[in-house]
Amino acid sequence: MRKRDRFADEESPNFWPAVADAFIGFLALVLIAGLAAFADATAKGQEPPPAKQDFQKEFEMAFAHTQGVGVEAHARPEVKNEGFSELKIYFPAKFLFLPCHVDLMTPAATELNNLKTLFQRHRSQILRVQITGHTDTDRPGHDCYKQGIKTNWELSARRAITVAELLAPDDKDKSGLDPHIVWPTARGEYEPVDKGLGPEAKARNRRIEILVRFEEADSKKQ
Repeated sequence: MRKRDRFADEESPNFWPAVADAFIGFLALVLIAGLAAFADATAKGQEPPPAKQDFQKEFEMAFAHTQGVGVEAHARPEVKNEGFSELKIYFPAKFLFLPCHVDLMTPAATELNNLKTLFQRHRSQILRVQITGHTDTDRPGHDCYKQGIKTNWELSARRAITVAELLAPDDKDKSGLDPHIVWPTARGEYEPVDKGLGPEAKARNRRIEILVRFEEADSKKQ
């Protein structure tokens, strides 16, 4: 009868926990190195584009008269930071248009011409401008039908195009924005900033938003 190996009843060495520990340690080092590199890149990161900061200040000065006492908050043009190199400009619909209309009111055309001058001043530093029309959830009524407007999609789209045509005219003197970098878009009722059902909430949702992206120091125009 074959003699039993005295080591047969002993457990074989298990190296897997050590391997797992080593692998986890390696992943932790990779993660730490990645976080350190990200932190270093952030610390060495550029300041926001100077043109963006200048544009924001100039906009606030140009539209300071619209911020006075007695002007409802939802009826004021505003400009806000939207990321590292972008600004978002908000125009309430009532600041620009009569109800159901797609042609600018005379005072609004003057205000937007001032904005066009501002765009022209920073034209070389602007990469993209997206002009988006928004509405509330009310269905277009009789007054809208008289203006040829049948849906909120149509109303928001035509208003965005009206603003785009003023800010980026198709002319040879290159006033305003370059039409090649302008995107008129429409969201209708589908991107509200206020989900309330009251008149003020609806007024806030009826708007034109202009997203402006500025060139960063190391970026090149596509």
